[in-house]
Amino acid sequence: MALLFGLGTAVMFACSTLMSSRSIRMIGNNSVIGWIMLVGTLITIPFLFASGWPDISGKNIAIMALAGVGNVGGLMLSLRALQVGKVGLVAPIISTEGALAAFMSALSGESLKAAVIFALLAIVAGVVIAAIAPDPAPIEHENPPKAVLFSTLASLCFASTLFATGGLSGEIPTAWLSLPPRLAGVLLMTIPLALSGKMRISKKALPLVLGSGITEVTGFTCFAVGAGYSIAITSVVSSQFAPIAAIFAYIIFKEKLGKMQIGGIALIILGVATLTALTS
Repeated sequence: MALLFGLGTAVMFACSTLMSSRSIRMIGNNSVIGWIMLVGTLITIPFLFASGWPDISGKNIAIMALAGVGNVGGLMLSLRALQVGKVGLVAPIISTEGALAAFMSALSGESLKAAVIFALLAIVAGVVIAAIAPDPAPIEHENPPKAVLFSTLASLCFASTLFATGGLSGEIPTAWLSLPPRLAGVLLMTIPLALSGKMRISKKALPLVLGSGITEVTGFTCFAVGAGYSIAITSVVSSQFAPIAAIFAYIIFKEKLGKMQIGGIALIILGVATLTALTS
């Protein structure tokens, strides 16, 4: 079940990344986040009623609130990265969120092994190589070092959210675990943008933001369910959204990467797989 829901997470996050990478060029970073969070919240509400009112402690409410803020921060940073970088470069770095969540899980109960440290160093090396590698076919407004920086920070935010959510899985209904990231986005982004008249949309962007909102909340829900069986297994399988997104970006958007960039990305993916295997 962890494998199945991890795969579902990967596919949904890949679709969300691809659609977001196009919509931000049409209506901007903040508007995309505002719409994605609004759509996600509306989708979640019926499931909240269906699952009933849960008994949530004050501590768990605080954890859910922090997870919500972390998810919004991660989305802002990841979309900013997609504005200045290719999907094939950004997605693999963001995909380290799953391995970092598994790493945090291991840290909560185990001491670090030498192999774990080696895997972390491999990921860091891959990120550095991807950042400094020359790009054979740059896109408009591309800035790989900035894309890598924003992607790395986004991954850290998402990892914290996934770890907090995974730790509460089984104690709190999945629908309620899916609410905080969406609700935080509505409160922090959607409402302020709407009140200020800066909530933008266009006919071309509308299906993209709707699709992003649906796939984002579906992917998050898949992870929460899978984490109830195994945080580590769900994390490593969900991280495969990176090669899925990169392949489709190449096919659909004709985005090409250089050999050195591909080498750095391969090192990241290898490090992610190794780290998660060691911490499972």
